[in-house]
Amino acid sequence: DDGVTPVASQTARTAVLTQLFTMLYQDSLTLTTYDATMAGLSWGLGKTDDGVTLSVGGYSHKLPRLLTQVTKGLVRCMASAGGKGCAWEDENRFQTIKDELTRALENSKKGSPYQRAMETTGRLLKKRSYSVDRMLYELSLPTVNLDALRDHVAKLFKEVHVEGLVHGNAGEGVAKNLLEVLVGSLKGARMTSPDKDAQQVAWLQTAFVFAEPHTNSDDLNHAIELYYQWPHRGIENDVVATLFAEMAAEPCFDQLRTKEQLGYIVACRSRPIMGSYPPAVNGLSIIIQSSFKAPPDLDRSARAFVDAFAANVTNTPPGKFAAHKAALRAQIMEKEKTVHEETGRIWGEVTKRRYDWDRRGRLAEALEPVTADNVADYAVKLTRGMKHSLGTWVYGKGMQPPEDAGMLRELGGRTRIHSVSTFKNSPPHYFPSSRPKEPPAARPSGSESVKRLHSEAKKATSGANKAHPDGPTK
Repeated sequence: DDGVTPVASQTARTAVLTQLFTMLYQDSLTLTTYDATMAGLSWGLGKTDDGVTLSVGGYSHKLPRLLTQVTKGLVRCMASAGGKGCAWEDENRFQTIKDELTRALENSKKGSPYQRAMETTGRLLKKRSYSVDRMLYELSLPTVNLDALRDHVAKLFKEVHVEGLVHGNAGEGVAKNLLEVLVGSLKGARMTSPDKDAQQVAWLQTAFVFAEPHTNSDDLNHAIELYYQWPHRGIENDVVATLFAEMAAEPCFDQLRTKEQLGYIVACRSRPIMGSYPPAVNGLSIIIQSSFKAPPDLDRSARAFVDAFAANVTNTPPGKFAAHKAALRAQIMEKEKTVHEETGRIWGEVTKRRYDWDRRGRLAEALEPVTADNVADYAVKLTRGMKHSLGTWVYGKGMQPPEDAGMLRELGGRTRIHSVSTFKNSPPHYFPSSRPKEPPAARPSGSESVKRLHSEAKKATSGANKAHPDGPTK
């Protein structure tokens, strides 16, 4: 189940508090759920961009009992004890969990430079996203204490919109029973529309470059991600963007890794960026990590490759183009090997608020009429003047990015981003984000035994709050 609540990641502080709560809550139930874990059941609580996600798994006839155990302390303990006395409210465990989160964030700073570049690109393109350093700063404040967490949790579940999925060997009765348990645990929490403070994706109106030092000064590598944003959205655009990346992947590796020998890590791929609501914003991403070439040199090589490849797409032999289409179609239609993988794909449609149960079939259908000329037209428009692009440069070896005067020639007419917060609070604009009016009525077919928790189940729930009229609470 996915709980969308407007305060979960509204600021860096609330994001830290939400993360602390999910960790502390799971820790507080370790002994309570130990026997269930030994019996093959599982559960988890995690933070998302828009709220929290709760999952339970195992034998279907035992799930309602497990769900009762793990949800009864979410809200009701606070209401019954005046905000105190919940199982997770332990000062010693709070400090331990706070230290664990601090160590995890510190360790994440030791990742590879190319990972840092990808994380920074994502942070720049999403309206609500916070750096590791900012999260660590919030954690270090003495005001981030158990009292603050208690107040935050009260607000966290004050307004919540719930969506859920039951998948596997479970009938309609089990699905309704699970909904009753979940809604009962949120008694007093007002079900609302999830439109508040929706995550949005930056709409790049021009070309930008952001340069930063790597957080691990001992790493000897530099890295870049060069991202070309495609401002048109929809399934047909997704297919063309992915096909272009499929065609460019091998030549990119051959040119930048094998011939120019820039570094061991070279990749070219499509990169869709998702806000709170569909459709995603797609684009092309070039990633390079090198121990001897500085970011401006890597960026220059990446741009030269993309320009040359885009100009020659129209010359792709028909047989080779057909092979690329066949390879992409095989990727799209590849069946999951486990129930867990299948659940992940279907659940992704819920968390993305897309509800496109037959998306694979629609992607394959949209791919069928695509021609080399379509891809060539896309490539030329995507790269023309780098109008919608973002270059993220990560300097390793303890180096600092040069001042503006030293980067003027390397920018090539692009705008340098000096401050992430300033960039987000001024242009670029953001793609509009609005909730689909109503999810498709059809359920997944075949082996996808999905039982969506819909309005009929809510009617069977005594005392349940009403769902938002724009879509069912599941």
